[in-house]
Order: sequence, then structure tokens, then C-alpha cells
Amino acid sequence: MSSYLPMSFPDPRVTAALASGNMTIFSVSKDVYESEAFQNVGNLPGTVMFEMAVADMGYGDGVTISSEDDMFRGPATVGADIVNVDMDFDVAKALTAAFIESIESIYHAKAPFMASTWHGETDVAITDMCGNNPLKYHPGAVAAWEEAGYSIPDCAK
Repeated sequence: MSSYLPMSFPDPRVTAALASGNMTIFSVSKDVYESEAFQNVGNLPGTVMFEMAVADMGYGDGVTISSEDDMFRGPATVGADIVNVDMDFDVAKALTAAFIESIESIYHAKAPFMASTWHGETDVAITDMCGNNPLKYHPGAVAAWEEAGYSIPDCAK
């Protein structure tokens, strides 16, 4: 038995590690997760708090999820693709538009774990874009996201 902190679900690293035997993934207990001390972990730059139903994690034989209430809880790492602010507006817009067009057909449809990687997520409650990660979208990216029907908060523009 091994313990492991997956980054997406089902995490391909867990799947590969199953070659060495069964695995157990441990959720943070609800009491610890809701504690002030652990919430501080979720306030670290590049980190957000994450909850997911164990049933939605996508694992099969060989993986056990240890959880008191069938919810997986823990910290999650957030990130973004970064470009220089001087990148040409039209180039940034075209690159972002191509990414947006590919979210469903490539990112979500090609690998089971991609649906839980937050590609295409612009909600600041999940991305922490306006909190401890005060990144801003390139103006060309903002234009592409908004043309595709996404809402970009003012603090991230």
C-alpha cells in the first residue's frame, strides 16, 4: 500500500504506479480541512482548497480512497500559461482562441483525467486569480475568452 497526493482524477501517475501494487489515496479529514490552520494552506500562493466526491474520481480496481464521508478533500495547485505583457494583442488572442476551441475536443475528450484539471476555468473562487495569485490575463486573451462567452472578472483584466 502506498499513499499519494494526486493532481487530477484519475491521475495518470496513480494509474502508472498501480504496476507496483494496490494504492490508497487519503483524503484530509473534514475536521482538519475546515480548521483555520488548514484553510491557511489554501491561502498560500498557487494553492486553493479542493473537494470532490469519491465516486467522481474515476478510479477502478486497485485504488482505495480513504475518506470518512465519501468526499475527497485537500489542497490543489493552480497555475496558468504565462506570456509576456508585450506579446502582440492579435497573437495572444489567436492562441487563446485556439486553446478555448480545443477544451472539449482535446483536453476533456482525450483523457479521463483532463476534466478535473480546470482547463477553461475562469471562476476566481477556483483559480484564485484575484486573491493570492494576482495574475492578470493578457488583453488579447481577455478578448478571446469574452468572445467565447466566458466572464473574466475585472480584477483579472
